[in-house]
Amino acid sequence: MVEAAELRKMLLEMESKVELLEREVEFLKKDKSENEEKIRVLEKKIGALERKDVDERNKWTRIEKELREKIQEKENEGLELGQKTKEVESFANSKSSDMEDLREALKKSEEREKSLELFVAQLKEEAGVAENVIRGLNQKVDTVNGGVNGNGVIARDGKRWPVVATGSTVVAAAAVIWFYFWLIHENNDDDDFFYGLIRDTEKEEEEEEEEEEEEARRKKKKKRHKKNVKTA
Repeated sequence: MVEAAELRKMLLEMESKVELLEREVEFLKKDKSENEEKIRVLEKKIGALERKDVDERNKWTRIEKELREKIQEKENEGLELGQKTKEVESFANSKSSDMEDLREALKKSEEREKSLELFVAQLKEEAGVAENVIRGLNQKVDTVNGGVNGNGVIARDGKRWPVVATGSTVVAAAAVIWFYFWLIHENNDDDDFFYGLIRDTEKEEEEEEEEEEEEARRKKKKKRHKKNVKTA
């Protein structure tokens, strides 16, 4: 009887331990399940982080590539700008040389203009003196040789001398030449030479007058032709 009681007692204790172990097993299973769930969540997070890391690496790789392309583009632009700068500097230097040449040419032109103005002023002054000389000579010749006939020439020893008209700068300047010929005549008995020069001069003047008249007739004829064409 004592042994049976002890066996029942041991059985109860064994059942109690088994129950306790079963509860621990259940708890461990539950804990394992929770841990597995946590592991899965962590794996998902790790996967997401890995994908994010890959995306970030790809993003920075793309950004780095774009930056390198932009840097290369800017370097090329810098080289082109440097080349253009050299071209502009070369162009500016050439234009500077051209400007110097233009300034030098302008300076020479101004000097020539001043010289020409002085020459013209001198000619006008000499022409004024020549007018006075011719006026005095005409009066002198008129007094000595008997005056001017109706054809506008001075008579001297039966020969005809042209009278030089004053009032024009060109004619007055030419008076110096006539005065020179007059001096030659006064000191040289060879009148044929002087009169030959006068005849040549008169012939040239007549030819010029004929050319002017012919030109005037051509212009008048051309004008009438245009008028007839418009009328038609």
